[in-house]
Amino acid sequence: MIFDAHAHLFSRQFYGMLWKQRTGTEATEAQLRDMLAPLKLELPPADPGEHAARWVKELDAHKIDRAILFTSLPGEQTSVAAAVRAQPKRLTGYTMVNPLAPNAVETAQRDLTELGLRGIEMFPAMHRFDPSDEKVAYPFYEMAAKFNAPVFCHVGILRVKLREKLGLPSPFDARFSNPVLLHRAATDHPKVKFIVPHFGCGYLREAAFLGLQCPNVFIDTSSSNEWLSLLEQPLTLARALKVCLDSFGPARILFGTDSSVLPRGYRADILTALRAAFDELQLDDDTRKKILGMNLAVLLRMAPHDFASNYESGDMPWNSRLPTPDLVRALDAGQLPGKTVLEIGCGTGSDAIEMARRGFKVTAIDIVEKAAAMARERAAQAGVSIDFRVGDVLKADLGGPYDVIYDRGVYHYLRRIDLPAFQAVLKRVTHPGSMYLSLAGNAKEKAEYGPPRVFEHEIRADLEPLFEIVDLRETHFVTDNDAFKPLAWSILSRRK
Repeated sequence: MIFDAHAHLFSRQFYGMLWKQRTGTEATEAQLRDMLAPLKLELPPADPGEHAARWVKELDAHKIDRAILFTSLPGEQTSVAAAVRAQPKRLTGYTMVNPLAPNAVETAQRDLTELGLRGIEMFPAMHRFDPSDEKVAYPFYEMAAKFNAPVFCHVGILRVKLREKLGLPSPFDARFSNPVLLHRAATDHPKVKFIVPHFGCGYLREAAFLGLQCPNVFIDTSSSNEWLSLLEQPLTLARALKVCLDSFGPARILFGTDSSVLPRGYRADILTALRAAFDELQLDDDTRKKILGMNLAVLLRMAPHDFASNYESGDMPWNSRLPTPDLVRALDAGQLPGKTVLEIGCGTGSDAIEMARRGFKVTAIDIVEKAAAMARERAAQAGVSIDFRVGDVLKADLGGPYDVIYDRGVYHYLRRIDLPAFQAVLKRVTHPGSMYLSLAGNAKEKAEYGPPRVFEHEIRADLEPLFEIVDLRETHFVTDNDAFKPLAWSILSRRK
């Protein structure tokens, strides 16, 4: 798995904004081509989907599984979001925020909800603000905590060569470049994951101090790191990496390239140089895998959670020994007709047992062997017969089709891992008329701790291509802990 944590789309919309900054007018296609020709740069397609397809070919050529696409100017986020929608399995988008701009909070919230972008970018030196200013910056950190969005904060030397080549001024304020400025913000928002790019971009020592003191700060390895040669005692890439391993540890370093323009395309040379540094430091395979992709996958909740460890330790906050009230309600109301049921993610079996008691022929699967073993024991004690299986839902042969599909907290998790694969599973295990009942985390939940969360518009976008939503209501997850009842959605739908 290789995930690139730092790349730019540089859409046609982006180049149009640069032209407008340069001339004060809207550009024609010919004018944009003339602007880019001396720099030997391609003008991207007008359709961000076509542009995204071009970048995915670049990723394929260099065996990169996923890349983060940054918004490179406020306003470009609509193009970034369109590119991500066109290639959701390969691209993830962040939105750039200027906290001093009018309606910045409302725009950022729209970007994280309606546009589906996953992270917030901040450029203190560019937009001239202190990233620990409570009035200016803290509303965005609170938003990041609410939506589980990382905050990428470009501290360090800020130089945009493209602007220089186009003759555009870069009125950056270096007073806001020091990574130490993030210390209070990171301390005050321990649930927010902050990312500092380019090894601190000239402030390696200060970034290392920040990493030592703030366990929620990450660092990325992107770009050619030209700042290394500016220091009084020039560093090597391997030495910079060693400093970060000592201060951040292997779990808080993210690989990135800062890839941006065509036809140069993907910066595979950056990856080659980083791998050479790995070899020089004789890093073990586990550390390499973490830096090259696993850390980012975990950060964005795109890596499979180690549920087996939860069962081994007994830390199962989702567990309930009683049937789920929303399932009981749907059964009592006759909303789940038929004879066969597939429960996805059965846990310790409470709901599978309830459905078997009501006469359904139940097949239930969980990815954790211990969970299935506990469920089998409970089913035997209840005197019901259930076909319990162990396996990865996205890969296992689930049989079917079934009259009823049920999950309590699986859809909201798998949609982040591989939504298209989960949609394909649902299609295989259902027939026209099959009912699907799912309980999913509700994005209106205010608490920071709890299950993954989904917005109503995301539910409809994910399910309505295959299902008709019959009943969508707010509810709560009921667990063995009376103090832990996260807000949820009860989603009842019928296969078209």
